[in-house]
Amino acid sequence: MTATLRNLFFAVNFSVLVLFFVFQLSPATLQGLHQIVQVVQIGDYTGGLNLHTQLVSGPDFSQIASFMPGLKVLLQSALQLQVYLQ
Repeated sequence: MTATLRNLFFAVNFSVLVLFFVFQLSPATLQGLHQIVQVVQIGDYTGGLNLHTQLVSGPDFSQIASFMPGLKVLLQSALQLQVYLQ
């Protein structure tokens, strides 16, 4: 993993953590984010991208707009580089 990609992972992770603590996300948005985590854990990045699309198309877009582009890049990069959790 390159240093740039590693930095991107850390930046996205930090952004998500900040949003969990600073903003109160709706239960539906939290559920969607949890679903993304679940599919990523089994290596289904395409499923994660599909869930991402559903979330950004939903009514809570304003709550998640700041970190969803980074999350999309992270999912796309992991899919392209075939990065899987062990």
